[in-house]
Amino acid sequence: MEPWANEELFAFRDPRQGLPTEGLSKKDQQLFDEGLVAIRARRYLAAERLLRPQQGVRRPHAIELLWAYVSIALGHREEARAGLDRLLASGSPMVAAWEARGDLRSARGELRLALDDYRSAQRLSPQDERLARRIEDVRRGLVAQRRDDADRAFAANELSAARKVGLSLIELSPTSPDGFLILSRAAELGGNPEDAYVWAWKARALNEKSRDLTAVVAELAMKTRRFNEAMSLFDDLARTDSSYRSKAEQAKLEFEIQNMPESAGRAARSARLTRGQFAALLWHLVPEVRQAPAGVATEVAVDVVDRADRQPLLRAIALGFFTISKETHRVGVETGVSRSELAVLLRHLASFLSRGRNGSGCLDAEAPTPAELVECGILVDSTSRTVIGKEAVRAIQRAARAGREGASR
Repeated sequence: MEPWANEELFAFRDPRQGLPTEGLSKKDQQLFDEGLVAIRARRYLAAERLLRPQQGVRRPHAIELLWAYVSIALGHREEARAGLDRLLASGSPMVAAWEARGDLRSARGELRLALDDYRSAQRLSPQDERLARRIEDVRRGLVAQRRDDADRAFAANELSAARKVGLSLIELSPTSPDGFLILSRAAELGGNPEDAYVWAWKARALNEKSRDLTAVVAELAMKTRRFNEAMSLFDDLARTDSSYRSKAEQAKLEFEIQNMPESAGRAARSARLTRGQFAALLWHLVPEVRQAPAGVATEVAVDVVDRADRQPLLRAIALGFFTISKETHRVGVETGVSRSELAVLLRHLASFLSRGRNGSGCLDAEAPTPAELVECGILVDSTSRTVIGKEAVRAIQRAARAGREGASR
């Protein structure tokens, strides 16, 4: 059976397309017509016998291109490539020659070079549908290749190579997020979260409806302390996927802490909350505490008197959150708040806000345990005996809400 080319890959376009009528002799015209008919009928061996060049005889470009077609069809790819190179080097504006070399390079896996040839052909024939399809097919193939290249570079921790792949993808497909995402990942792995955020933001700008891209930008917004943006993005994701709700709440918490006054912010970021820090959070987070009558102190805590942040501490003492030791005359400003003590303090807060009425749920108990407050959602479950600042922020807010709801019942 006579060999033949894959018609989906090789167009074998009429060489005269897009060219002014070439002055062929009667003999050359007959040779061209017969050769083109044989090629289109897939009679490649017959076309080979008909079109084989003679030593030292120069032939018109149109016939030379037909011979390149025959060489391609019969698998003589190197001979075909050399012939196409010569034709294109002559400067003749042959759409078919650019396309044929693009087809040949595509078949050899030389997608970058194939794309260049197809684009050269398209400049000569801008409305050609096949060229548009081939450009898109090759572009997709190149994108897939570049993605694989990036994966290999990341696996080998070759971040510079990955960045080059990302830049080449942006040049290749500027409306696709792929290149920007690779640059973002390379920047993040390279310890530059700011650049990672910028690249990810540019990727999402090309497809704002992508949930995956939204999640990437939200995570990097958290890492770069853009908590308000992260909160908005995670909220958007949580509307259809509840697994993002906790991330949205975490972003909201970080945004709140970011905008706290200095003393409250330090308390919220503390890895071991002290009584003084609890008082600072109470003062900042609960307006009713700040607005309560100061009262007249009957005792003085010696470890509070000279502190710059004494006002929140004095108010906490006056409202009964802390007591002054009769032996030491200290309140223990720097004493760490245990989870058990926190449970008592939260119960006192809810009672203060509910004006002693029941209705605050688990906080109505005389001495609630941390486990009971975990069960009703005031505290988070933890094996630690100490309390971190962020946990205290949420616990104070939840206890205050429960107390206010108790007062309204």
